[in-house]
Amino acid sequence: MRRISVAVVLGIMLVGLPATGVAAVLSIPGSANIFGAGHASPPDPAGGGGGTLPPVFALPYSGGGGAIQFSAITGTVFCCNGGIPAVGPDGANIFGGVGFPDTNINSYGGIAGIQFTERQMFLVGVFLDGSEPIDPAPARLTYGATGDTFLTYYPGLSQVFFIGDGLSGTGSGSTQSFFVPAGATRLFLGFADGFGFIGFPGGYGDNSGSLSSEFDYQVPEPGTLMLLGLGLAGLSAIRRREN
Repeated sequence: MRRISVAVVLGIMLVGLPATGVAAVLSIPGSANIFGAGHASPPDPAGGGGGTLPPVFALPYSGGGGAIQFSAITGTVFCCNGGIPAVGPDGANIFGGVGFPDTNINSYGGIAGIQFTERQMFLVGVFLDGSEPIDPAPARLTYGATGDTFLTYYPGLSQVFFIGDGLSGTGSGSTQSFFVPAGATRLFLGFADGFGFIGFPGGYGDNSGSLSSEFDYQVPEPGTLMLLGLGLAGLSAIRRREN
């Protein structure tokens, strides 16, 4: 009997699988403190104002899985009482590399901080389960100067991750897919701020402006997942007969 490659058969099975999509729109003020995700009030350990709680999207399918793609993110935000030029969702090196060139925010309240070389005031997200985050927080995610060029990303629960404009380039490029971690029930959107964008969270009191984010959450339909499971079982039986 000719052997059948499991990888090839799975590829055939996965092509064109039906998926259930849920579209949503969120407004994100420049004061949205991502470290307030899952908490009753936004934290302000560094001073300068805790801002506002970040907007949340309740994932309609419990347990995680699937991916989120951002179709349109528009608007501009300001920091420093408007003393810095407005930036879009990708943020910018708003200090021109002088004094505070990087974002380097510490973890706080069970939410991981984030590092990004030569960029500040960009849109971020964090996935949570149904409980309030508690320390210790997971490891921080680190992005280099060209760290936004990925096509797929797999953040963990309570890890703040870069979203920007949801494209692999600033204002252009391919649509990025952010995969939902197991156990996630909520997605929060906001900003990672601090004094000079370093240290503990804070400094949200002088932020203004807002972004509007349109996105789509895609997960395989339950019937498709069952069909895939049956297919895997069938492939396993074929392999046993061959052996």
